[in-house]
Amino acid sequence: MRLKKALCALLLAALLAGMAVPALALEKGQLLRVDHCGKWVALRAEATANSPRLAKLYKGTTAVYERSEKDFCLVRCGTRWGYVARKYLEKQSRALRVNKKVWLREAPSADGRKLKKLKKGATVVALAEAPNGYYYVQWNGWYGYVSASALRAAKAGDGRKAWVVCAGKHAALRESASDSGHHVASIPRGARVYAFGGNGSGWQYVYWKGMWGYLDADVLYIKH
Repeated sequence: MRLKKALCALLLAALLAGMAVPALALEKGQLLRVDHCGKWVALRAEATANSPRLAKLYKGTTAVYERSEKDFCLVRCGTRWGYVARKYLEKQSRALRVNKKVWLREAPSADGRKLKKLKKGATVVALAEAPNGYYYVQWNGWYGYVSASALRAAKAGDGRKAWVVCAGKHAALRESASDSGHHVASIPRGARVYAFGGNGSGWQYVYWKGMWGYLDADVLYIKH
């Protein structure tokens, strides 16, 4: 009886340990956001809680995943590299929010030609990580580079309210802006979604019930 109790206790401990730090199915280049913390978490020099702190990453900060080591993730945040405890990271969609006035530039540099001035609160869609701590983004049909330091993770409510007005019963939410893009979900006519910007080719990046993807702009009525 005692042996059975001991074995049960060990199994329970192992189960709880596994639940304490949920596994993230990540790929190199995946966008992550800082979450499940107070105001900030430490970006550390090594994959231990006692290693030197390189910087403070504030809640909502986005980072690019490189690899996992123990209970830490090696990430790149702007031009900085370091480790963040895995429990403080979550997958982030392509939707990002401008946290201060910033220029959309033609090149990933402070010397890049200015294309458009983005106001605080504007939302962009990240298409790729770029050199020198920039993201290549789309904004209302414009494409260019924005400094990572000016961006934070967007929430669903940061987008504009929109309604699906397709002719059929459902509209296809797709992983990429193409009719051949992977089918993520079927959104019923009349459903409310949140729109984060068009790509100039007739597609809108949207959020619906925990899912992100592209909808044909022709099936959307967007509240202005």
